[in-house]
Amino acid sequence: MATQASAATGIQLRYGTSTVPEVTNLSDIGGQFTMVDVSAHDGNGWTSRIPTLLDGGVIRVLCNFVPNNAIQKSLRDAMLARTSGAFSIIYPNAGPTWTFNAFVMNYRIPSAAVNAALQVNIDLQVDGPITMP
Repeated sequence: MATQASAATGIQLRYGTSTVPEVTNLSDIGGQFTMVDVSAHDGNGWTSRIPTLLDGGVIRVLCNFVPNNAIQKSLRDAMLARTSGAFSIIYPNAGPTWTFNAFVMNYRIPSAAVNAALQVNIDLQVDGPITMP
């Protein structure tokens, strides 16, 4: 049986309607919920937990740094202004598009090694739900 897997090549990150250029890696895309302990004294000595709020967490973006690119600059400006903006992740091969709002909570150059690409780390703190069709 042939695999139904697809390569990640071609995935796009959009800020508003503009594609963020030179994305080399996206990680931690999805959601999670927090578990709360609801154990009671009459619970026979066993722990009991329930799920609470869903959280999109932090989506980590790594890009080749393009200092004069308007989109990369606008992400930096959004961090400085502490504003939440609209994002979407478009999967390759006619895959789904996930949409969400997020704060740019981190915008930094991780290193400037002599023999490496100059990159920028951008962390997006999801603000509200991720629409996953």
